Order: sequence, then C-alpha cells, then structure tokens
Amino acid sequence: MALYQIYREQVERRWKGWQKRRSSQTQYVPQLEWAAHVVEYVNWIHGLVSTKLASGPLRAVVPLLHQQNPQIHLRMYKRLQGRPRFIPPGYLHATRRNLTVDIQPETAYVKALTVIHPLYFPELAKCPRCAATGPAVSWTGWTPSGHREVHGIDREETAIGYQLRCQRCAEGAAGQQATGQDSEANFCFATTNHLFWQAYEHWEIPGEDPASHTIGGAMKLTINMHINKLESPTS
Repeated sequence: MALYQIYREQVERRWKGWQKRRSSQTQYVPQLEWAAHVVEYVNWIHGLVSTKLASGPLRAVVPLLHQQNPQIHLRMYKRLQGRPRFIPPGYLHATRRNLTVDIQPETAYVKALTVIHPLYFPELAKCPRCAATGPAVSWTGWTPSGHREVHGIDREETAIGYQLRCQRCAEGAAGQQATGQDSEANFCFATTNHLFWQAYEHWEIPGEDPASHTIGGAMKLTINMHINKLESPTS
C-alpha cells in the first residue's frame, strides 16, 4: 500500500508541475493525469531494461537475463522499440472488469499518447545541429510542460518527448557569447519539437521496420509534428 501511495504522489506531483507551465496550452486534467501515468510507467521500464549486463539489481533478481542467456535481455529491449503509442482505456475495457461501469464522460475525451523516448528509439541520440553522438550528447529528462497536442492528418492525439542536450553545441554557444558574437544558443532539443526533426527526411524517421522504410502508425504522428512545426523550443 505504501508503494502505491508513493506512485500516486509522483503522478500527482508530475501533472500538477506540468499544469503550472502550460499557460498557452490545454490544461485538461484527465489528459495530464493520463500522461503522467504513462511517464511513470516508461520510467520504470526504462530503469529495468537499461540496467547494464555486468552489474545492477536486475542481475541479482533475474540472473537468467545475464548469466544463462544474455540475448534474452537484448530481445526484450528490441520488442519495446516501435510501440510507443499508449491508448487510454475506454468503456469496453471497463466492462471487462465491472459489468456495472461507473461512466465518467470526461474520460471519453482523453486522447492517445505517443512517447518519443530513448527507450523506444535509442538511435535518436544524435544532435540535430552538429550530428554529434556518443559522450557529446546526453538525455536530460522529460519536457517540462508535458505533452503537446498533435493535429494529425487523420486524427487528433498527443505526444510527449524527451530532451537531448549537446555538449559540443553548448560549448560553442558559450564561446561565441564570451566574445560578443551572435550565437544561436540551441543546444537542448525536445523530441517533440520541429527543430529536432528538421534535418530528417521522412524515410529516415524511425519506425517498426527500418529495413523496408515502413513507418509505423505511431511515427506518423512525428511526421505530422514535423509538418505542423511546433513553435515552442522546449516541447
């Protein structure tokens, strides 16, 4: 019970923090709360699958992954990729648990959420400005204002991204500012911002089958975001 209470407090703290930073965006509470639940789930899964093979608590708890067949860990990780679209449970889902469902009309307006996170797309760890990879770039956390509304070609949904920081661009911007030169101090990019995707061709956007350049339904939203050119530089 204590663990569940901690989880609920984390979810509430997260969506209320987003709400304070969304002065120009929708503040529909059920949507914010749904996104906060998804984020906590992704954080938990990411913490499990990103544990290094050589050490970590997962080795002691599930030694099979690391001692008997390390490839199981790799297969589990790959199965997560390309499936970052979370659909809120509807009325039919509720009837499977309780025949007399307590219908709450406001939850019917909760939209699906696409998560653009390194758990699902590790290949996105590349600076969109200078193409730096490896130690020069690092993931710094979720976008501070939460999800974005996505006006897609065929549906209305939402998307939430992670932020990528480029140390090379940060050092270059600091150097130009020190000498009084004009600089574009863009070194932190959100994966739900058009600046992150402007150097990508549409066939380069990751999907479920990169070999055949087939783009999954979830990544169509990313293309839509690229077309819509979201204005905020942080989310």
